[in-house]
Amino acid sequence: MKHLKKLALLTMAAFLFAACGGAVEDRGTVVDTTAPNFIIGDPPDGSDVTAACSVTAEFDDPLLASTITEQSFVIKDSTDTPLSSADGTWGLSPYSNMIALFVPLTATIPIPDDTYTVTLTTDITNAAGINLETEQSWTFTTTGAANVACTPT
Repeated sequence: MKHLKKLALLTMAAFLFAACGGAVEDRGTVVDTTAPNFIIGDPPDGSDVTAACSVTAEFDDPLLASTITEQSFVIKDSTDTPLSSADGTWGLSPYSNMIALFVPLTATIPIPDDTYTVTLTTDITNAAGINLETEQSWTFTTTGAANVACTPT
């Protein structure tokens, strides 16, 4: 009988772990055990946008702000030159810790009439410290003149 109770408890624990989608409960606190997933970038892949855009990447999990940097959220122009801290700032959106953000310092970055490639590296982690499993990339093209609002064209 004692062995049946242990088996029942182990079975129930395994079921609860599976039902939590990889989360583990540690004394009443749910611990995240899954990697963050990239959902969508903005400007969207393949889009044409006016210059002076912020660039965002949305995830399904809260991110660790210190891992959103110019080395982990790389934006390169058509000459393969990456944007740097002289061009803008990286961080989390003030509205959601699930959105990584690049904000240009001037209205001339990104420059008009250029193609940009955004690469999110596996150095990005969620708040639990779990890394993005695979790099994610997309491209967009800027059109029009500088000093205009960022809107899809």
